[in-house]
Amino acid sequence: MLISARGPRYQKHPSRQDGILFRGTAKEHQARLLSATGSTDFYLANQLISEVASTRGAGEPELARLNSVGPVLSAVAPRTPLEGLLAAQMAAVHGLAMRFLCLAAGANQTETIDATTGAANRLLRTFTLQLEALTRLRSPGITEQRVVVQHVTVADGGQAVIGAVSRAGGEEGGR
Repeated sequence: MLISARGPRYQKHPSRQDGILFRGTAKEHQARLLSATGSTDFYLANQLISEVASTRGAGEPELARLNSVGPVLSAVAPRTPLEGLLAAQMAAVHGLAMRFLCLAAGANQTETIDATTGAANRLLRTFTLQLEALTRLRSPGITEQRVVVQHVTVADGGQAVIGAVSRAGGEEGGR
């Protein structure tokens, strides 16, 4: 398995064992699943993949859904189990939103189109919030943003400074 900035790269000709898609050896496949979920526990990784697969296309065979989840989670490249949980939620929300948009594209009635695009819109807003949460998780030290608004009156002909002002030195500002 090759690791790049975008995550693991898969072999071009994967093999199948009992219908499950394996890329490389079973040990390499297990390592990819752990990497895709940010977990060190194979059972947690398996559970997350199964949960996300259950939200994907109902018309697709179960094995096809299971095989499609790993690369989706790998795209997020979770570093911790918490990021893996968030990645699983993001994959599920995105998949459902896309399904609603497909339903809207094939609908003929305005009510159906409005309902499905409304649901997709809510899910895609949720996805955006999840992406922001992932960014906050990955950005240490940026935990809060503070804005202080103060009322300042400036008379005609006066001058005002906007921003943080500190005085260096003594009474005359270090001159």
